[in-house]
Amino acid sequence: MGRASLLLRAGNPMIEGHSAFYTLHPALAGRADFPDLAGLAADRALFLRVGTEDRHFPAEAVRPAFADLRAIAAAAGGVADCALFAGPHLCPRSIQDEAARFLRDHL
Repeated sequence: MGRASLLLRAGNPMIEGHSAFYTLHPALAGRADFPDLAGLAADRALFLRVGTEDRHFPAEAVRPAFADLRAIAAAAGGVADCALFAGPHLCPRSIQDEAARFLRDHL
């Protein structure tokens, strides 16, 4: 998760072909950013984690997107549990445990 304008920069893997899923609907990019799209389900619980050393989703693109999601969720009566953790683009056991607790609490 991140703001597209901060992800679509030279050197980011999204520029190198990893954004194909987003370009399937190119008109969408001019109308909605990633947090806006995720916010369509803002009345429900959302759990997101991104590593501070993630080369795909740099923290400087993630932080404002997480702030957007929290605001959208708050306005819709939902829960957006979004956080950065120390590490690269992976899902360590500690994050899996957090996700399991989150699901247990919100499903």
